[in-house]
Amino acid sequence: MENENENQDSNPESDQDTNPENESEDDGQENDDGQENIDKIKEYGQNQKIRAERAEKELRAFKAEKTSSEKQTPKNEPKSNEPDYAKLAFLEQRGVKHPDDIKIVQQEADRLKLPLTDVLGMEHIKNKLKDNNDQREAQSGMPKGAGKIGTTGKKGVDYFIAKEIAPEDLELADEYFNARIKQEGANRKFDPIEE
Repeated sequence: MENENENQDSNPESDQDTNPENESEDDGQENDDGQENIDKIKEYGQNQKIRAERAEKELRAFKAEKTSSEKQTPKNEPKSNEPDYAKLAFLEQRGVKHPDDIKIVQQEADRLKLPLTDVLGMEHIKNKLKDNNDQREAQSGMPKGAGKIGTTGKKGVDYFIAKEIAPEDLELADEYFNARIKQEGANRKFDPIEE
């Protein structure tokens, strides 16, 4: 019904006759038509005022409803730097103990907004955790030195001492001869003769 009133009120002059025949009528009728136009315009203004007041009331009601719904829903509490020990215990119980793995699982859970149980059940997370674990095991099993244990490198002094050949590199040759002198000095059975 409001829409009908709005449509009727939106153009009050649409009801007027614009035929040239009506213009030629006497002045008495023009005064009546003028008075009718004034009445229609006043009525239109009153309808506009009523609609504006109604819209303001609806706006106030909407704002009040919006603020009350905001008060009812708790805002996200700021996260503290303290870890969630329940989640950490759950992950450790499930075999996720390394800090990097824990971080991967928690980031995926936050990104997808899923619980940890669902995230741990995902194949790509299982594969990622397995790959990380294998990588750590492989790195812990490797020796810290440059090569395998018990062998010498082809460019090292020990290699040339074992083969009893002098290297071509001058710095390496110097190290080789110093090592040979120490080795032979340690193998002497008697003190050298001093003159």
